[in-house]
Amino acid sequence: MTNCSRCGSRAEIAICSLVATKGVSPRRQKCSCAVSLCKACMQALSVADGAAGLLLLKKPLIDAYAAITDNSVNSSDRNRQ
Repeated sequence: MTNCSRCGSRAEIAICSLVATKGVSPRRQKCSCAVSLCKACMQALSVADGAAGLLLLKKPLIDAYAAITDNSVNSSDRNRQ
């Protein structure tokens, strides 16, 4: 059983971001780590929280991006973005 990343209850949904290069050969792609959510938190993030909801998804997205680029984003940049 996986817990919701937001409230700790039983997770029912997992969100992953796929980051891929375009127009470059060979194509590079990386899937972010999953962010697990219960239905209530998923609904709250998609409707009510606005930008605050995106913060939960930001670090996994930045990590996936850094994994496919030559210019890794360092941890101090992650905290500022």
